[in-house]
Amino acid sequence: MTTGHLGAQLDASRLEVTNAPNSKPVPNPDSPEVATLRDGTDRMIVVSWTSQHGWEAPRVVPYSPISLMPTASALQYATQCFKGMKVFRGYDGRLRLFRPLFNCERLRNSASRIALPSFDPKELLKLIHKLCALESPKWLPKDNPGAALYIRPTLIGSDSSLGFKAPEEVYELVVRAWPGGTGAAKVGGNYAAALAEHIQAKERGFNQVLWLYGPDRQITEAGAANIFVIWKTASGSLQMLTSPLDENNLILAGNTRRRRHMRVEEFSSW
Repeated sequence: MTTGHLGAQLDASRLEVTNAPNSKPVPNPDSPEVATLRDGTDRMIVVSWTSQHGWEAPRVVPYSPISLMPTASALQYATQCFKGMKVFRGYDGRLRLFRPLFNCERLRNSASRIALPSFDPKELLKLIHKLCALESPKWLPKDNPGAALYIRPTLIGSDSSLGFKAPEEVYELVVRAWPGGTGAAKVGGNYAAALAEHIQAKERGFNQVLWLYGPDRQITEAGAANIFVIWKTASGSLQMLTSPLDENNLILAGNTRRRRHMRVEEFSSW
């Protein structure tokens, strides 16, 4: 966890809710907005942090653009990280998230890796629950079982001073690797550096990039995800392999690779 960041802690009980217009139409499941994940719901949760005061009260606000200075740390030094997860509407009418606390913990670990402030993952999860409760009646109704909404908690360094240092202002929103680098963290720089190769592969007719490392071409990841290989052993049994985690921090400890058994965590139904 990040040390040296004092002040108020992230506290979901301080959440302030601002009514948002309810006029945004829900797109059809096969629409371009859904396919490209361009369309947000009516609201989002935002929380500001400063080195002087710590975490401010979380706020539910209308989904809208945010304001950043051109010299913001996130733009200049890529001090940003994110996590993605889905909330599903079950056929029993309940909402479900798969291992959400693990995802919140991983976001905290990614933040600490790039000198962004730490927080209690359980408090972030409470905020995610609240946003799901607010948005699901319209965007994930009970008469549409099996549907899902994508949730993207994000931390960005909003400090506008150009000095190369840990940001003194941070904004939180809920809506490639080398040894010693950030491959084990969910940070934006890992993805931007790999986009050119991904586009080039698509242009050549391939649907994915297999990332290799070192002179012996060790398999690390595929695209932006962990990779799994299933092969038949000499004895005829099936065996699944995936790249190991080590001190070089080459591999992201993904949710799928971590679990050994499928387990769904439920929270209160609405």
